[in-house]
Amino acid sequence: MKKGNVFAAVIVVLGVLIAVLPYWGPAAVCPLPEGGRWMKCHWMGMAELGVGALVALLGVLMFLQKDRGVRKGLAQALAGISVLAAALPGGLIGGCKNLQMPCQTISIPVLYVLSAGLLLSSLLALRAACGKE
Repeated sequence: MKKGNVFAAVIVVLGVLIAVLPYWGPAAVCPLPEGGRWMKCHWMGMAELGVGALVALLGVLMFLQKDRGVRKGLAQALAGISVLAAALPGGLIGGCKNLQMPCQTISIPVLYVLSAGLLLSSLLALRAACGKE
């Protein structure tokens, strides 16, 4: 398997994780309080669901694409999207104000790590698209 395809596969996995982890398992955002309204972290998770789905789709397109120029463009777009994925919990939407809530202690740090992994994978895919495989 070519290096670029390995990075594309990693990007697909990261996109799926970014999409599902805010609502699944130990990294889930805060649940709906009884008789309450959704908290900010719920909306952050919904936005990450869309970002993660987009990342996974672009990763699949990168995996299927043979043209180096298109792969470069996809890698550049994914690098930019990784910054958005980190900015959503980091301030664009954010999490709950209480720093002891699960979104602040688990969800947001996990999303930061996944966003950093996406940035690294995108840059490595860009490097692979620019060089010889």
